Amino acid sequence: MGKRILNIAIVVPKFPVLSETFIYNQALALIQRGHNVTILAFHSGEESIRHEVVDKLFDKAKIIFFPKDKRQRLTSYLLRFIKKKIENVPFTTVNRSEELQWHRVVQFYSSISTDAWLQSLPAFDIFHAHHGPSAIPIAKSLKTLKKDTPPLIVSFHGNDISPDRLTKSKALYKNVFSVSTFIIANTPYLADLLYETDVDKSKVKIIPVGLDINKFVSNSLSINRYQYDPFKIIFCGRLIRIKGPEYAVLTLGWLKDKLGMNNIELTIVGSGPLEKELKQIVKKSELEEQVRFAGAVSQEELINLLKNAHLFFLPGVADPITGRAETQGLVIQEAQAMGLPVLISDAGGMRYGMIPNVTGYCVSQKNIVEYADRIRQLYHDEVLRLKMGAAAREFAAQHYNIMVISEQLEKVYFDSICELRNHSEK
Repeated sequence: MGKRILNIAIVVPKFPVLSETFIYNQALALIQRGHNVTILAFHSGEESIRHEVVDKLFDKAKIIFFPKDKRQRLTSYLLRFIKKKIENVPFTTVNRSEELQWHRVVQFYSSISTDAWLQSLPAFDIFHAHHGPSAIPIAKSLKTLKKDTPPLIVSFHGNDISPDRLTKSKALYKNVFSVSTFIIANTPYLADLLYETDVDKSKVKIIPVGLDINKFVSNSLSINRYQYDPFKIIFCGRLIRIKGPEYAVLTLGWLKDKLGMNNIELTIVGSGPLEKELKQIVKKSELEEQVRFAGAVSQEELINLLKNAHLFFLPGVADPITGRAETQGLVIQEAQAMGLPVLISDAGGMRYGMIPNVTGYCVSQKNIVEYADRIRQLYHDEVLRLKMGAAAREFAAQHYNIMVISEQLEKVYFDSICELRNHSEK
């Protein structure tokens, strides 16, 4: 008897989104394993850059959007409501702006009803919602619709639960936690945050997001760097506080001014609200010749940048106001898959996605002196750099290959179906 083919509904806030290739790779891997996948999206994304994996999904999966007219009316109502609420309130900081955005998103998903939408769709064996807020209306509808509804799995990714909102999250996701058969966290750090909301610990599964290991392939492991060539460092991430891009620039300045190391280049990949501030730091530090801003890029362009780099650097920090930090940072595993050692901070859950002192270094956050010392070490020790790069590639292939992770996810799906069936029979 062959394996059962599942009809899987993957629920996302928006499709496509430039930064969410991990969801799309997961969907494609499930399709490769023989399942039928439908993307249910509440919004249509309009990205100027589109990854190759998105085009594949348009070919291989069904894409269904929440009815547009209802969404527009509700969004218009919410925006008018929020505008009245925040009138005369100065939002002058990036953190306050992000806080407003989060509340707007939560209000949107808390207010909508998906009952009629779900009843009009084909039958699914499983609902898998990505990001906590998008699971709210699905959980609400599954609870009110007739019995024999499919199980709900919810993946949290970090931007949907924050240390400063745990009490609010406990109330906000109460129904989601009750209806869901399993909750997925990408690292133990994120799982610990979920535990503080009183979620049933037996429901929580720790499964990281993964990558197409066959796509992230580099020949850099066999290339020795000549000392007169620039030592190339890559930073990649949205230019916001928790990614710590300013510490990448400040570290380069320390290497130049304190250690006399001028033969180092930093490429900053990504866009965001801190871009102007970062360029001011670069100018003030007289690093214009050494720092390049690449902006937002496609996955294929990122691979080419990593292919020509010697080190990946992500000096993330915990936000001083919200406490929020990077929960996994898939780009750390992508860099390792390319054979690059990684230099990261101990903020959040990043440390779980590498092996300290084997595939790279994990440094206490904001420690510019130690960042610089680790870079200096790898700059001068080519044998160590190549050894770490080889270990990094092996680590990523063993633990973050999307086909291996999709197998773990498939098991969660089948366990969910069995658990729901056993519960209904009682």
